[in-house]
Amino acid sequence: MYPEYLSLTGEKGIVSEVYKKYKKVISPICCRAFLTKWFERGGESPADDYDTPVFIGRFNIGVVSLNLPMILSKSRENNDGFYKVLDYYLEQIREIHKSTYKFLAEKKAYTNPLAFMQGGLYGGYLNSFLYNSKCRK
Repeated sequence: MYPEYLSLTGEKGIVSEVYKKYKKVISPICCRAFLTKWFERGGESPADDYDTPVFIGRFNIGVVSLNLPMILSKSRENNDGFYKVLDYYLEQIREIHKSTYKFLAEKKAYTNPLAFMQGGLYGGYLNSFLYNSKCRK
């Protein structure tokens, strides 16, 4: 259940665009973040005219924000390049998500029925999503 108001018929925005085209609602994964379009067979782009977009149950294990002004400030403070400092923080985020995934992979479904039984994790299985998806890198 999300407390946000979603304009399904507005003139601008991905929420109304998706609703008008596919008759599906994109729910936010936090206060301002919405999932991008993802297709069952084609991934980022539809494989064909019959490829179905997926907007729920896409393995959201947490949102991490980057504070870009802070990263710029640190790069100047330490005389390091911005992208070097950015890479450092991106790697930290990657490790956080990997440890979260490892932690969740060991959990039983009853500990989080919304994720495992009600579609929060694609098909109700944590491992099947990660190992069988095109998201894996």
